[in-house]
Amino acid sequence: MSTKPTEGSTGDTGSGAQGAPETSFRGRMLAWLWKHVGGSVDEQIRPAKSALLEDLPDRVVEIGPGRGANFSYYGAGTRVLGIEPNAAFHEPLAERASAEDIELETVAGDLRSAGLPAEPEDAIVSTHVLCSVGDVHAELAEIKRVLRPGGRLVFIEHVVAERGTARYWAQRVIRRPWRFIGDGCDMCNETRAALERAGFSELDGTLELLGSKADPTSLIYWGTATR
Repeated sequence: MSTKPTEGSTGDTGSGAQGAPETSFRGRMLAWLWKHVGGSVDEQIRPAKSALLEDLPDRVVEIGPGRGANFSYYGAGTRVLGIEPNAAFHEPLAERASAEDIELETVAGDLRSAGLPAEPEDAIVSTHVLCSVGDVHAELAEIKRVLRPGGRLVFIEHVVAERGTARYWAQRVIRRPWRFIGDGCDMCNETRAALERAGFSELDGTLELLGSKADPTSLIYWGTATR
């Protein structure tokens, strides 16, 4: 099993970190926080993960894999190219890969700086990542460039609620402190609309509450976008 790290450029995607190998204070704080709450978050979105992640090819590109919470859903021996800009996640990511028999290569940067060739990939996975991307439209364009025709983006993202609802205003109230704690995570991003406008040949998405109704982050849009 390989857990080879690859040097990449600083980027604004993935788990919200600012780059690698040097990690910002907020990036280190996010890694510490995820160590303690990642399990409960994984449990919260388990219905979406079980529906999406257990039928993937044996080669996957995962954007912002963090501590490798998705690895237990992949088949043993799956080859994962992990695009993870937060260096504080790299060691636990490698440890999780070893535990789950995942063949991991880690790129310390973002998808746009990784330099992947056009149209080689069958599947790209994004879990709670697009909310942290500064230019989600550019990120989705890069995802489309990298996917082969018929390839799939598998996404699980928390999204902004309908304007004027109580959930929308709750999201607005905690938006700024949440972005600091989450190292750039913005639950008010128009991620769903961006996916709908990205020009995928097919978009199959589900919008539902996964977790506590009182949690402003529990509105999840999940599904697949086919190039």
